[in-house]
Amino acid sequence: MLRGQYIMQQLVVLIASLLFVECAVAAVASDLKAFTLNDLSDTANTLSNTSFKLFSLQSSSITARFSEDWSWGSDSIISESNRSQNISVNSELFVLDPFQGNDVLKFDGQTGVFLEPYVEGFSRLSPASMVFGGLNNNLFISQNGGGSVWEYDLLTGDFIGEFVATGSGGLSRPSGLAFGPNGGNLFVADTSSSKILEFSVFDGSYVGDFAFLSGMLPGEIAFFNSNLFVIDQAASAVQRFDSQGTYQGVFVSNLDSAADFVFGPNGNLFITVGDFQLGRVDQYDGVTGAFIGTFASGNGLSNPTGLAFGPDGNLYVADSDTSSILEFNGSTGAYEGIFVPTGSGDLGSPDDILFQEIPEPVPGFMVPMLSAFGLMAWQFRKRKLG
Repeated sequence: MLRGQYIMQQLVVLIASLLFVECAVAAVASDLKAFTLNDLSDTANTLSNTSFKLFSLQSSSITARFSEDWSWGSDSIISESNRSQNISVNSELFVLDPFQGNDVLKFDGQTGVFLEPYVEGFSRLSPASMVFGGLNNNLFISQNGGGSVWEYDLLTGDFIGEFVATGSGGLSRPSGLAFGPNGGNLFVADTSSSKILEFSVFDGSYVGDFAFLSGMLPGEIAFFNSNLFVIDQAASAVQRFDSQGTYQGVFVSNLDSAADFVFGPNGNLFITVGDFQLGRVDQYDGVTGAFIGTFASGNGLSNPTGLAFGPDGNLYVADSDTSSILEFNGSTGAYEGIFVPTGSGDLGSPDDILFQEIPEPVPGFMVPMLSAFGLMAWQFRKRKLG
């Protein structure tokens, strides 16, 4: 009789545990329905005094209801304790190689070690530039030979589809890409029309012509302090437009084969200079455009084609002549060494480079939950049999 009662009690505990987990899963799924991938960052909660961990997600603006820390109480099942702690995400370096297989290669953002091809084989569409952004922080690549912009999945690199359709809004030879401030629309430089075109961040539909300058041959573009800056290959200059697309004049002039630029953590503008195998990176005042001086040069820097500041604050420079990525101190410009060696990952002629934080896969929380309830059942059994 006692054994029958004990078995029934154990079944009740098991059923109650499973129902609790099912309800928790439903609540979590409901909370996450409105979230998109770029809104989320990993956080973790720990069941103190045990080896179990309960993982959760936290929005950049809203914390899901289940994102709390929990510990075992002496008399109750669980009791709330401290707030959640952040989990770090992986920073990775993405390199566009338009001449060696038309690939995007992925390297470890801390060590420079080759990880894998991220996007392979653009055929003959001549990829020109890339940017992370949009609603899901995916990768977007302009196809200079195809008159379109393609979208790729952030986590897998899988092709999603044409985000900006071929010829949309008169787009013919897309080059530089940039998303507007505060999660805004996608802006695309078109070398054939001397325009910067605007497309909806939601579906890639044509919004309108944002900026135009007669004779301009736009390359890379970037927003900074609500202004749009454009490398003009025809004028060997950086042109500036305000937030409404109104032309503000030449920001930097007399450039020498400028391929890329980037605004640094100090607010200044850094521009690549290709000078007959004596490449360098020059620095300009980010407010006035005044020349400050050469920031990085020598140490094998020959034909710099891509720039990016890393998560460590250092400046990383792609060199198409040496098929490598070089690292320079982000404050002084002092040479730090070769970050990606020549030919690593079959790197041929690196062009555009980007650092991007990639969220780690979120561990399932049902197993830890079931383990926790299993522990409860074991403790209950111990008390009964003891």
